[in-house]
Amino acid sequence: MLDLEQDPDELITFIDVTANKSLVHNLATELKKYAVEFEDPYLHGTKMSDELRAARRYLFRDLF
Repeated sequence: MLDLEQDPDELITFIDVTANKSLVHNLATELKKYAVEFEDPYLHGTKMSDELRAARRYLFRDLF
């Protein structure tokens, strides 16, 4: 996740910023819905699927 206003050279990822937690969750959820709806072959057994799972674990780590 990038912030072009704060980091126009795209050198820093802002995915770990607590204020972005809800946005990251919504983006990951929508991406997964899209992939399921259109039977995206990259949804299973790929880096994308691993990263979506990792994002969910990260987002909900304080619930466990």
